[in-house]
Amino acid sequence: MDMPRLVTLEEYRTLERPSINWLIPGLLPKPGFVLLIGSPKAGKSSLALQIALAVAQGKIFLNKQVRNASVLYIQQDESELSWRVGKLDVLKTHGVSLAGPVHMVHPEDERRGLDILCSPDNIYLSMLIRESNAELVVIDVLRELFCGDENESGTMKAVFDRIAAATEGKAALLLHHIHKLDPRFPTPRPVDAARGSSYISGKVDAVWLLHDSTLRIQSRFGPDMTVTARRQPSGLFAF
Repeated sequence: MDMPRLVTLEEYRTLERPSINWLIPGLLPKPGFVLLIGSPKAGKSSLALQIALAVAQGKIFLNKQVRNASVLYIQQDESELSWRVGKLDVLKTHGVSLAGPVHMVHPEDERRGLDILCSPDNIYLSMLIRESNAELVVIDVLRELFCGDENESGTMKAVFDRIAAATEGKAALLLHHIHKLDPRFPTPRPVDAARGSSYISGKVDAVWLLHDSTLRIQSRFGPDMTVTARRQPSGLFAF
């Protein structure tokens, strides 16, 4: 085994790392994990789809120029009918372009009830990512990717280890639910709002909370950010 290279703090800070870049400057790093959370029907999937289209089409998102890249959208939360009629048809009706390399699994080939902790499903996920040549992988939702206890940190570490291996070198956008909010504290910090083990929020690079018509972002690489998120008739958001 070769001896690992050691560097000083200043050398570490200034290392040239061309493999690390941004799909959305200051918001979506590659490689990196972003957790997008919200209550049911808050619009998490619509926002994730909006981000996927912005990446695939190289559009502006939150006033930032997005770098064009291929996307894999793994949709495990809603039915085919809900997605095709309730989302994609509505977008087309409102003139939203679906062009660009946003890839989904053909409904006849889709596997539901995945457990990434089991070898066949782990291989299946890795195969999809490799075949799509995606630089952004969207997982909708995290809870449908495994069968263990989301409140158990050991289980969540194993889940994230598998996701990290499958998405190595990619950006991963993970959709997840929030826990029941205390009405005395209606606007929690994003990192405190995710359901399940605190390991989940602790592992990711940024947490985006979609709640009460606002998008609140906490990240390890920039200042906290809060923007108004108005739902449009198309289902997408105006900021």
